[in-house]
Amino acid sequence: ELKRDVEREAGRLLEIEADAPADAADRLRHDGLGDPVLFGRRVHLFSGDVARDEPRVRASLAAARLGCGGIAPVPITMEDVFIYRVRALEHRAPGGGPP
Repeated sequence: ELKRDVEREAGRLLEIEADAPADAADRLRHDGLGDPVLFGRRVHLFSGDVARDEPRVRASLAAARLGCGGIAPVPITMEDVFIYRVRALEHRAPGGGPP
């Protein structure tokens, strides 16, 4: 139920394999591609439209000369739900960042 709620709100979860995950997350955020989260050596990013966002992610990383090993939709985990909910609360707080 919680996972479905997050998917309805945020979209599908993409897992991005990048050579430099922290730099990739920073670049995606800078380019307005959502609120990426480091997930081990990968980056997780919610997408409302996978067909639109996958090429945008690849272009963003390529423009920064960051290697991208792959992008794939993955199932939402409870950790993703927790991080999504906490970040949503942080963004609603005064001075919070983008949703």
